[in-house]
Amino acid sequence: MRFIHTRSTLTAALALTTALPAFAHGGRRFEVKVVDDQLVTHGYITEGLDDDGGGLIRPYYNAIHAHFSNKTSNFATADLPGFDVLDDADALIGYDLQWIATGFKKWSSPDTAGPVDLTDLDMDEVIEVVYGGNSVRSDNAAASPSEFTLDLLPNFDGDNGEDLDLTYDFYGDNPLGEIYVIESILTTDAPGIADSTTVYTILSPDGDNPMQRLHHAALFTERSLGTPVPEPAVLSMAVLLPALLRRPRQVQM
Repeated sequence: MRFIHTRSTLTAALALTTALPAFAHGGRRFEVKVVDDQLVTHGYITEGLDDDGGGLIRPYYNAIHAHFSNKTSNFATADLPGFDVLDDADALIGYDLQWIATGFKKWSSPDTAGPVDLTDLDMDEVIEVVYGGNSVRSDNAAASPSEFTLDLLPNFDGDNGEDLDLTYDFYGDNPLGEIYVIESILTTDAPGIADSTTVYTILSPDGDNPMQRLHHAALFTERSLGTPVPEPAVLSMAVLLPALLRRPRQVQM
């Protein structure tokens, strides 16, 4: 995995604050960026949801978590993390963006004292990712690569990249005591722009307290799987926090 550099000037950071979308589906989200001619995703939290301990803007790329909502004894769903394609992806204007699933994993009985130990799903566990009337399923072992692909953003025009929200449906016993990880990459037909490295969508249970929600373990998983943002960029991101806090959004925990 190559080390990715991003713009570190104060001007660039201030410009990004004006790009963050208002009145969008709030909560934990990925911003899609082009950094050094490569796609990256950068996790952030929109206004209305307090810092969850991982930072309103994550200090790493390509990893963020959200929570399943248990609906029945064998079905759970999540509608975050979503994606936003904003000003830091202007190189994609006029081109398409696709999401490709590359793996479905879980971490059973997570322990933040040890390394993240991802294993395959059980035979009776299925994760389906739905977007734009299409879906990919973890149990579709015979699928061609195209059947693990979702057209996330056809023909980015510079303004239509907000609220690209996938739905993550889980079939099997309610997710309790386990963290699920969907591995994917982003790809584009924009010339000269490389595919992302692995993007980790991390989903943990819901519940009334952080222990039930495996909140600390989910943050540990993010930090373990994400790619650290270079220090100058981390410093410039601090400029964005007041703007994030001021923007009204519909919040989803």
